[in-house]
Amino acid sequence: MWVFIFVLIFCSSEIFAVQYKVKEKDTLWSISKNFGVSVDLIEKLNEIVVLKVGQILFIPDRIEEYRVLSGDSLLSIAKKFNINVKYIIILNNLKDERIYEGQTLKIPVSLYKSDKINHNKNDKFSIHTVTSGETLYSISRSYGVGIDEILKWNNKQNQTVFVGEKLKIFGERKINIAVDNSIWQFPLKSKAILEDCIKNKRGYVFYLREASTIYSVRDGIVEYVGHINGYDKVVIVKSGEYKIVYGYLNEVYVNRGEKVKKGDNIGIVDYHSFIGKVALYLEVRKGKKTLQMNEIFEDNSLFARK
Repeated sequence: MWVFIFVLIFCSSEIFAVQYKVKEKDTLWSISKNFGVSVDLIEKLNEIVVLKVGQILFIPDRIEEYRVLSGDSLLSIAKKFNINVKYIIILNNLKDERIYEGQTLKIPVSLYKSDKINHNKNDKFSIHTVTSGETLYSISRSYGVGIDEILKWNNKQNQTVFVGEKLKIFGERKINIAVDNSIWQFPLKSKAILEDCIKNKRGYVFYLREASTIYSVRDGIVEYVGHINGYDKVVIVKSGEYKIVYGYLNEVYVNRGEKVKKGDNIGIVDYHSFIGKVALYLEVRKGKKTLQMNEIFEDNSLFARK
């Protein structure tokens, strides 16, 4: 009964976060590692006693602090951040919905928007043929729909897909628009120090041979500076229709609201004990679409094998 109630509450609002459906062999540790979010946070927000296959988890990207203003209510704050009131209550250990002016609340937020749309049999749909390297997650992002929706539309019991499989999807695939890579700058002091570049579920991890200053890849305005579980110090820059995330920073040289130019110093990355290497996390999004590194940087031979 509790799981049923949880799903109703979860799906009733428009939520900025990843919705992940637990599959066989998943553990809280493996999920936390995939999404770069702490086990404690996933456990707390989803009130997990026992992790169950098929359970839908709410997974935010970061925690922001919000100072309550005169006239605020939990509902108005939740609407401001497009999340369910439930998660603010849980994260802040509130006994009820009473809050007071000046109170500091932790808010679980994300860069990503998941739109829930009800479809009927008369709605138009697309047939997507799975290609090599695709996952249900990447397919859902390319169409701007939820994983659970694709599972439902295709009567699938798990997230496994195979090359050549045809999936019914209500929605239009986003058109890939060519990126003018002449306005992008490589973020490292030298390409020679790049040892490896690995794509994860959201962005790319650059493994480096030595510490490096990190440079702004594009003009923009700093939208966020802070600490995000699993990513250490993080800077998010809004550049027109793009959002650029720099993570694993040891030092940060910019402030929220500051204008940055391409090539400006964002911060420094150095050895991270929890990674065991010098690393930079870089993510570039255009709307809901994560851009590939070889779409952005002119010397795409660096990423051809990633």
